[in-house]
Amino acid sequence: MALKKQGESEELYEIVPTESYSDISAKSEQLEKEIEEIKTALKGAVGLAKVEAGAQTLITQMLDMVKTSQKLVEQVATSNQQLAQKVQEALDRMNETNAALSEKLGTILDTFMQATEAMEGEPEETEKMAKELNDSINSLIQQNARILATLESIEKNLRRTAIRSPVVPARAPARPVARRAPMEEGVEPGFEEELPPPPFPP
Repeated sequence: MALKKQGESEELYEIVPTESYSDISAKSEQLEKEIEEIKTALKGAVGLAKVEAGAQTLITQMLDMVKTSQKLVEQVATSNQQLAQKVQEALDRMNETNAALSEKLGTILDTFMQATEAMEGEPEETEKMAKELNDSINSLIQQNARILATLESIEKNLRRTAIRSPVVPARAPARPVARRAPMEEGVEPGFEEELPPPPFPP
């Protein structure tokens, strides 16, 4: 409600509230409450955006870890295939060596029988040939023991480092049964491709 004052050059108005002070105060409090709710909602929206950004970063890191793990699995599978191939080659060479050992041992035994028959009247020569034959047989046994020790070492390494590979390697051929002998002192296990020639009678 506006009241006009008389005797002045300008018109002045006075604003008179039509509502009580309590109503105005209540509306002011309601407005402040709504402003606070808007601020809270804005803070929540900003926090949600931060959470989404953090989640996206975490997902990216997890994907990188999965890719790295996949590469590691592929590398291990490739290494296992190469190791299986090398073991197969070693087994083939061992089988060939065992066959050669058997053949040479048979030749030595035949030579010994012939030498024994030819030198029945010469006990010293017979004893010398028997000693040489015994040394040759011991050498064969020791070499066979080295082969078995090498094979056992390969099998232990496979048990420690083997991880299932996507490609199953071919089965190794059956290993012939060989008699093990005690190792001599100062002789390390190894693989010898050639044997010393067997002793022959003079």
